[in-house]
Amino acid sequence: SLPAGESTEPTSDGGRQGSSPRPEKSDEDWVEELQSMLDSDGFCCLDLPQPAQIATWGLFLGGRAEAEDLARLQELGISAVVNLAPCSCSCTYPAHFSVLEVPAQDDESYPLLERHLSRDRKS
Repeated sequence: SLPAGESTEPTSDGGRQGSSPRPEKSDEDWVEELQSMLDSDGFCCLDLPQPAQIATWGLFLGGRAEAEDLARLQELGISAVVNLAPCSCSCTYPAHFSVLEVPAQDDESYPLLERHLSRDRKS
């Protein structure tokens, strides 16, 4: 929970009210944090409304329908998208969105991190 008077509601510029700057994390730090969340026993976002907020700092997870709902993305303050299925989901986003397309397979056993995050890449 947040201290009194603080909010995680989106601001007009897409930021979050009451949030403070976070120290820069390396790609490896983000991968470890996400992997830890996914490995936890209580983690399951299937029951959550989509896109599901899976981290308090503003990480959301959704599918094609959510990726195509620009009004909802903007309502949630989302301005960056990682598209893991660019062959089947080629959405057009406003100019202020940051978009990363990663040609991955939609398969539970697909080694996403091993294939698409180079550990020796400089952050």
